Amino acid sequence: MKEEGVTTLSPITITVNEGVHYIIAANIAKMWKENLGIESRILIVKSEAWLNSQKTLKYQIIRAGYSADYNDPTAFLDMWGSGSSLNYSGFKDESYDQMLHKANVTTDTHERMRILAEAEKYLIEEQAVIMPVYYYPNVWVQKKSIHNIKMNYNGTIDYTRSYYKPVIPLL
Repeated sequence: MKEEGVTTLSPITITVNEGVHYIIAANIAKMWKENLGIESRILIVKSEAWLNSQKTLKYQIIRAGYSADYNDPTAFLDMWGSGSSLNYSGFKDESYDQMLHKANVTTDTHERMRILAEAEKYLIEEQAVIMPVYYYPNVWVQKKSIHNIKMNYNGTIDYTRSYYKPVIPLL
């Protein structure tokens, strides 16, 4: 804040929907207070009001979540495009939109992925539009005799290439 010439900051409201999201917001608020001296308050609202706050951009900071519904970077990156119905941030940036368009019309797979990586870097490092702070963990138990279990991009467990191979104990 000193670098930007800001000496005081009004308390920031973090809006969350019901459930465990309060715990994450409370930890963020505590870290902001301890490390940055920023006061904040947490507003817990019912899910319908939370969705409406996002759609109408009536929030300072809001808990949001999204899961990819297909295995491609655009599952996340497209939602930040100016014309996206999932863009609940109000973010609009012509350079970013051009990167997405360029990636969508590129037929070379490697070039497309390079452009999308550039767009992601621009979104996070240059624009600071999103700030991932928490990822839901996925845990499973697996016997040593079951091999090649994979987790899909959406957190589901894929057994399609799994196989059983007995573990023979050493004598």
